Amino acid sequence: TFSIAPISLSGCWRCHNSHVTILPSVRSGLERRGLQALIEEAAVTERRICLVIEAFYTSVRDHGQLGPAFTAILGAGDWSDHISKIVQFWMTAFRLNRAYAARDFMPAHLQHHQISAILTPHWLTLFEQTLQQHSNAMEKAAFSGIAGAMMENLAIGFAKRDDQKLIKPAPLSTDCN
Repeated sequence: TFSIAPISLSGCWRCHNSHVTILPSVRSGLERRGLQALIEEAAVTERRICLVIEAFYTSVRDHGQLGPAFTAILGAGDWSDHISKIVQFWMTAFRLNRAYAARDFMPAHLQHHQISAILTPHWLTLFEQTLQQHSNAMEKAAFSGIAGAMMENLAIGFAKRDDQKLIKPAPLSTDCN
């Protein structure tokens, strides 16, 4: 299983045992500052989340790679239901509520083959651009920390779904068999 807040993967990708594995780029962020502390310090509000997510999805519609993928899934019309779910995801990630069912995160993405690991750099770049325009430095760091870990989790899920090899760094845990 995967969980987003706090960021963790249960099960080692090497031996599939149940010890927790955190990928190095997430681990380094956690070691430097502590994602939880960063989330608390950023004090992101519901209003800020709504602003960022609505601006981001406005940009997604116009993006050359992301727009067609999302339109194939959500349609060309009203995306407000999807945006509401995404706002709830971020509200949950920022510990403002528990309205988003985290267990639905991975299946919601993996069921759509239009969404793949190839799109993740585009998503992250566009999200960072949106954050640059619509958040302060502390908020941006917290959003980015969560988004980066989310994309690493998705990359693993996409690789498994698509039966692709994912070059994985050594796990944090050293007790693999």
